[in-house]
Amino acid sequence: MAKKVEQQENNEKAHIFYRRDYRHVNARPIETIFLLFVTVVPFIYLMIEKYGDFAYWLNKKTVGLFKELFGIEPAINKVKFFPFTAPISYLEISGKTPGFTACLIIAVLSLFLILICLQIFTQNKPLMIYISISLFITMISALYFMFFKDKFPYTLGSYTYLYMSQQFVIWCMVAIITSVSLAVLPGIYGFDFLTFIGIMVYSILFGSVRYIVFVLGLNFLSNLFMAPVYFMFGIFLDFLYIVAIYAVYVRKVSDVYSKRKEQGRWSWS
Repeated sequence: MAKKVEQQENNEKAHIFYRRDYRHVNARPIETIFLLFVTVVPFIYLMIEKYGDFAYWLNKKTVGLFKELFGIEPAINKVKFFPFTAPISYLEISGKTPGFTACLIIAVLSLFLILICLQIFTQNKPLMIYISISLFITMISALYFMFFKDKFPYTLGSYTYLYMSQQFVIWCMVAIITSVSLAVLPGIYGFDFLTFIGIMVYSILFGSVRYIVFVLGLNFLSNLFMAPVYFMFGIFLDFLYIVAIYAVYVRKVSDVYSKRKEQGRWSWS
């Protein structure tokens, strides 16, 4: 009788699926390598062959908006960025230099808002830190332009060149990081491939719209905001949305493989 009860308990334990600790999905090397080749390799090839044309098209659209909004038509220059890629286009435009009074107001206002953030966001420290760092960089930039604006070595055209050249690297890195991250988990009927396509489409659209908004906004405001815009709304946001979309993908994979018929996918250690 005791053996029968023990056997029944063992059978019941066999149906207990541990949902948190020490669980991982069994890797499938062949599918992982296949995913890398069908995602990263074609995308990098397209970037090498077509990014120069895309950058020129994007700058043409930006010039059209400049002409419509500001009545000016910046020139489009091309420069060789990598020896194996087409020349990258950027805008030739100087931008605006703020006056002493404007810099003083921005510096004081930034300091005031930093103090406000320290008092308000006591329960949301990550947001407080992010906003405070943005305001601190803005304050430092304002102080620099107050006393050394004649020595500022960059123009808005320099910013457009930096953006277009770094965007090539960012999109290639996003493709590599995304593909490797997705390859860690086995796909769900091509859902990993669709997730890669979705991330890259979003990245390209987001990066393109951000470029237009940044350039038009900086031309409307001044070069003072180049530093805070670059450091706080540039590469940081690119990797933030990668993590967010990847988290949704992992949750989906976890939910699917937690079903009883998919338990063989999991291993415990």
